[in-house]
Amino acid sequence: DEFNATVGCSATGRSAVILMTLDNEPGIPAAEVQQLIENTVAWAANDESGGANVLVVLDDNHHGEDANDGMFVHDALIDAGLSADYLVEPVTGLDPGQLADYELVWFVNPGYALDDTTTLTALMRYRFEGGALVLQGDDMARFRGNPQFMEPLTYLSWQGNGTQACGVPTDNNEGESYTVSFENDTTQPHRMAQGLEGLSFAYGNDIDLSRP
Repeated sequence: DEFNATVGCSATGRSAVILMTLDNEPGIPAAEVQQLIENTVAWAANDESGGANVLVVLDDNHHGEDANDGMFVHDALIDAGLSADYLVEPVTGLDPGQLADYELVWFVNPGYALDDTTTLTALMRYRFEGGALVLQGDDMARFRGNPQFMEPLTYLSWQGNGTQACGVPTDNNEGESYTVSFENDTTQPHRMAQGLEGLSFAYGNDIDLSRP
């Protein structure tokens, strides 16, 4: 099964999907995850100058699993010299007004699916109005209860949660590991993979199985 680090863009801003927990062991090495985060902001926000104002949101439906992943991303953005704020999703869901002042929203749920329709609606409105959006986490290709609700944001059709792949279990850094590889088409190179061409590493958590 293929892992795609990035999917889709539209005329009204860009969106990216990263189907991994970034602060995971085994996982993407520290220097390369920093590069991936910086590349993602540069592409999604169409900002090579590093001036984008970013909001990192941690989904409250994380059940304590890798709950530091949102702050990990936030700190990496600060280390890159970017302006970044951090917010834990309110119990009642995100309000569109909380997103309005940001060029890019980076929404993280390390190990569970998005479950709040109020938040989903706010993110869809934000995208419709031209905001750049990153969805990150190993279950981010589906919405709890109805995977298809995520398709307007991810451009992906969810096929399964990836805890079983190629006949073996892979979840919570137990069982086998995925091998994640970055490829960058030389005829149409993608900004998110810049400097990561040929990178390959073991990843010990599940990755959503999905199709474009």
